Amino acid sequence: MTGQPTLARRMLGYLVPHRKTLMVAIACMCVYAVFNAASLYFMKPVLDNLFFAAKGDVTITIPYINWTFTFSDRLKFLKIISIAIAVAYLLRSAAAFGQEYLMMKSGMRILQQLRSDLFNKYTRMPLEFLEGQRAGKLLSVNLNDVAVVYSALIRLVTDTILQPLVIVFLVMLAVSQA
Repeated sequence: MTGQPTLARRMLGYLVPHRKTLMVAIACMCVYAVFNAASLYFMKPVLDNLFFAAKGDVTITIPYINWTFTFSDRLKFLKIISIAIAVAYLLRSAAAFGQEYLMMKSGMRILQQLRSDLFNKYTRMPLEFLEGQRAGKLLSVNLNDVAVVYSALIRLVTDTILQPLVIVFLVMLAVSQA
């Protein structure tokens, strides 16, 4: 059990050189979470207007900002809210792409560094060790096992940041609707 924190610290050490890229990716995750909730929020007035249409003005209030918009023309309201939904989905998708691209960019560099470190370790090993190993096993470790570690590291970073953000913004949306 004492070796686990050291291993985790070593694995997180591979993230440190990429902290700027990872910070931009985290910002993209925040934008994704906000517009994920916004796209859902904008659907409610559309459904209310289509299925539960009452006579009179249509009012929409953006929660936590307290901006209120009132529309007397329902068709104009539907046009504007449709554009808002499209923009929210577009920004959410752009943020998801940016986050995925930046994480993959960092991940590929981390994978390259892991493989380089492993290769350097192999070159410093005594010949007796290398003679006792099968070449296929060493190659498998360098190609497959390192890729599994890379995948787990990137997914861990993404899932521990993105999913809680999405949950927080969706809960905030649910609380504002209650």
